[in-house]
Amino acid sequence: MIHHLRGKLLKRNPTLVIVDCAGVGFGVHISPKDAERIGAPGTEVALHIYMHLSEGDVRLFGFLDEKDLEFFLLLFSVDRVGPKTAMAVVSVLPRDAFFVAVSAKDTNALLRVPGIGQKTAERILFELREKIPASVAAQGAAPIDAQAIEALLSLGFDRRSAEKAVAAARRSGAASLESLVTASLRSLGAAAGAA
Repeated sequence: MIHHLRGKLLKRNPTLVIVDCAGVGFGVHISPKDAERIGAPGTEVALHIYMHLSEGDVRLFGFLDEKDLEFFLLLFSVDRVGPKTAMAVVSVLPRDAFFVAVSAKDTNALLRVPGIGQKTAERILFELREKIPASVAAQGAAPIDAQAIEALLSLGFDRRSAEKAVAAARRSGAASLESLVTASLRSLGAAAGAA
C-alpha cells in the first residue's frame, strides 16, 4: 500500500496531479483546494495518500494535510459512500463546517455537495453522529459560531436548538457575531411561534 508520496510535481489540474517519485509518475486525485495550494510544476511536493483498490482499478487520493486524509477516511467509512463522493465532500465543505453540520444534523450543508442527495446526506449524518464525539464537533465550530451559541445558551435556549439556529444563520449569510445572534434569535422566535 502507498501511504505517502514525495517527489517533483510534473503536472497539475484542478482534480489530478502527476508526481514524479524516482522516475515513476504517479497520478493522484486531489481536491481543487489542494490543487491551488500545491505549487507550480517543478516544485517538490509531499502528499498523504489513500490507495483505493477495486476490480481492475487502482486510484490514489492525495492530501496536503493529514487531517484532510482522516476526514476523507471518516466519510469513506459511511455505507455506500465511495472515494469520489468522499473527495467531493472534502472539496466543498471544510472539516469544521462539516463537524458543525453533523452536530446540528444539518442535511442542507451536505446537499451543497455535487452528487449528494437527501438520502445520502441523511445516511452520512446518521452514521457519523456516533463516530464524531460532541467535543470534536463543538471544536469544529468557528470561534464566532461558538460565541453565538454560547450567547443563545445564556438566554435559555438548549444547545441543539442554538447550534441549528446558528448554522441556519451562517447559511443565510450572517458573518458577524451580532448578525449571527440576531438571525438565530429570529429563527428561534419563528420556530417557537410556529409550535
